Amino acid sequence: MTHRDAGFAQRSVLGPFAAIVAVFAVALGTFVPRDANAYSLEGPKWPDGSTPVMQLELGTPGRTLLDSTTSWNTAIAPALDMWNQVVGRMQFGRVMNSTAPVASGDGVNSMALSSTVFGQSFGSYTLAVNLLQVFGVDDDRSRHSV
Repeated sequence: MTHRDAGFAQRSVLGPFAAIVAVFAVALGTFVPRDANAYSLEGPKWPDGSTPVMQLELGTPGRTLLDSTTSWNTAIAPALDMWNQVVGRMQFGRVMNSTAPVASGDGVNSMALSSTVFGQSFGSYTLAVNLLQVFGVDDDRSRHSV
């Protein structure tokens, strides 16, 4: 076998292996998501030092919950406290059992349970809906509807 024949034999063995690796790499790059974030941070944010007040209007479940509470508001309140421990630039306030009307575009941060978004169905595969409306000019974004 000459030097030229040895090189040909080596290329023919590596050729199928290289092709398989290339197909695998293309498939991996095509079908595996690049990002798998639990959230997507888009657009405006509350200014540093702000205290958005959440109007908790989640109601009652009609039974005792696993944490021994009988109110969705009482069950969710510790989550706001936990966020306050890790978010340093702003803090959440809350109004428990708020009676503020839940309305779009009112500048009030309401948390409420509903099967519609202000009368419009959002589908059976949707877990939650977050509405954001920004009021103000430039970076003066201290009031949101959530």
